[in-house]
Amino acid sequence: MDKQALNQKIAEWCGFKFVSFKNCERSTQEDKNKHGDSLCHVEAPDGVITDAPPDFTSSLDALFKWAVPKLQLEGLVISLIAYEYSGFGCLITPFLAQEPLIERRNSESPALAFCLALEKLIDSNSGGTLDA
Repeated sequence: MDKQALNQKIAEWCGFKFVSFKNCERSTQEDKNKHGDSLCHVEAPDGVITDAPPDFTSSLDALFKWAVPKLQLEGLVISLIAYEYSGFGCLITPFLAQEPLIERRNSESPALAFCLALEKLIDSNSGGTLDA
């Protein structure tokens, strides 16, 4: 999965809504006809409207603002790891558990490691309580 698709998957899981011109109440009929299913805007969970979601794959700030609180509500803890020779890793562990639920290693950045671990968690829980 490329970073853009991964970023959209994380954003949707965090509660961001991607609104097309066709479904946008703010766009004119001309825009709806011209742009159709193209992205009109993104609505953040707090109601802020932007042109694009945060870049989760490169921003720990965005991950800690939007993803960590959701993980905490589910009783999950994250650990970011810097390996001496093989990049970064991320563990997602149930609170007070000894073994991680999800482990991701060898990523180029801490944010990407976090996103890849989160993707693994989302995929493993499709239909579960962690769905957006």
